Formats: sequence, structure tokens, C-alpha cells
Amino acid sequence: MKNKNKTLIIGILVIGFILAICIHRGYIRPLVKNVANTTPIATQTPVLVSSPETATETYDPKNYKNEKYGFEISFPDSWQYYAVISETWQGTMVNGDTKKYQGPKILLRSPKWTEAKPWQDIPVLIFTPEQWKLAENEELAVSAAPIGPSKLGENKNYVFALPPRWIGFTDALGQDEAAEIVKTFKAF
Repeated sequence: MKNKNKTLIIGILVIGFILAICIHRGYIRPLVKNVANTTPIATQTPVLVSSPETATETYDPKNYKNEKYGFEISFPDSWQYYAVISETWQGTMVNGDTKKYQGPKILLRSPKWTEAKPWQDIPVLIFTPEQWKLAENEELAVSAAPIGPSKLGENKNYVFALPPRWIGFTDALGQDEAAEIVKTFKAF
């Protein structure tokens, strides 16, 4: 009886170890995923990763619409369970002025994304018109790249842009797909 219990315990430990390796390498998708210091549970609907008080997004498997800032973007079927992650971009003046700037950054993430196999995010930087004028005149730097962000669109309150080198800078999967999705961006 003692040997059977010992064999059972060793078997359970071996199976647990194998599962942990498979999850770590991305062969098995965990039910709970840590994204941006939060832990959303994998669901059959898009996941919002921000505080409920600031949630003004409309979720649809094919279309993300942000009423607060006034933009939308459409997705192919392969992005049906995308995640929305609210972050903040930061910038500094190029001339050495110590004044710092910041603004909202909305990351749209593919449902295929895992830590082991990251897929290309779509990072939408949101500027006020005054901030955008500084960035456009190359007075405000939002990254270490020697070029500024590229404009996606604008409405009466905000200018939307992609960060410099947002695509192709890493070996993230799905870069071509993300580049096509960006073409559907609309400000309203």
C-alpha cells in the first residue's frame, strides 16, 4: 500500500510538471491570464482590462467602439475575443525642458497572444490637439525612436496615433494582420 501511494504521488507531480511546462511554452492556454497587472478570466466575450468607472467602450466581436475618445476599429474573425488594455503613454520635451506629458493609450490585443508567443498589439495613443502639435513638430518625444508617432485620425477633441516602430520592432506574431486591422480605424 505504501508503494502505491508513493507511485501515485510521483505520478501526480510528473503530470503537474508537464502541464506547467506546456502552459509556460504556450502549448496550453490557461483559463486565467495575467494582463497589465490584472487577472481577467478567459471568457467567450472580449475582455476589458480597465476600471469599471472609466469603461466607455462598446464590445462587439467584430467592432471595438470607444465613445469616450471617439474612435472605432473593426476586427476579422480571428480577433473575436480580443482584449482591451488601458495604459498611459508618456513623453518628454526634446529641447531638454523637464516638463513631462502623458495621455491615454489603448492596447487592442489579439486573443492568440500569450507570454510565450506574443502577438502584435495595436497600440492607439490618444493626444490632445496641443500635445499632438508638439509631437508633430518633433518637440515632444513619446519613445526613444528618432521619429515621431504616425497619425491615425482625429476628431474635434483628440488626435489618434500609432507609436513609432510599433510594428516590426520585435518578432511578435501577427504583424501583417495587425497592420491590416489598423486600416479600419475611424474617428468620430
